[in-house]
Amino acid sequence: MNSDRVYIIVICEDVGHKSFVINFLKNLGFTERNYRILDKKTGGDGYQFICSQLSVEFPEYIRNRNRVKQCLIAFTDAEPKKISAEDRVKDMSKHFERSRDDKVLYIVSKRCVETWVHYLIGEEASEDEEKRHHTGAHTKTKEAVDRLNRICTNQEPTPGNFLPSLQLACKEFKERFPE
Repeated sequence: MNSDRVYIIVICEDVGHKSFVINFLKNLGFTERNYRILDKKTGGDGYQFICSQLSVEFPEYIRNRNRVKQCLIAFTDAEPKKISAEDRVKDMSKHFERSRDDKVLYIVSKRCVETWVHYLIGEEASEDEEKRHHTGAHTKTKEAVDRLNRICTNQEPTPGNFLPSLQLACKEFKERFPE
């Protein structure tokens, strides 16, 4: 990745998402000067926060896409009984329609980002069960992100039991993240 030439705006709904994405970007060689993170500071609906921030940042991205090498990432959850990760991406795409070449990523962890952390460090995890309050998730984020980066950049084979929301996230990364 040529991190010196890309500016990334990340919208995420909580501290778990923020920690995950910061580690992901650092793993790719990005520094704090390469990105800005907008995260929900107080209670309330995380997805509403994401959409509210997208309504400001997405038009700005569109206005600047031909002048500045940039990337916009929206990172949210999909609660298992309410919506699938794929449907959440479709919903965001419907409201904030991306062209094929836009570097706009909709990343959706199913259940919660801590599920991803537990899965990626080799623990048993399901997108249908709560992992949010299990101990150690935040301390293991870097290890989990290291593995996800290897998988998404084809340095490690995709596991046969890869969580569907992680598959979708890697697909978004491969298709839309700036090179």
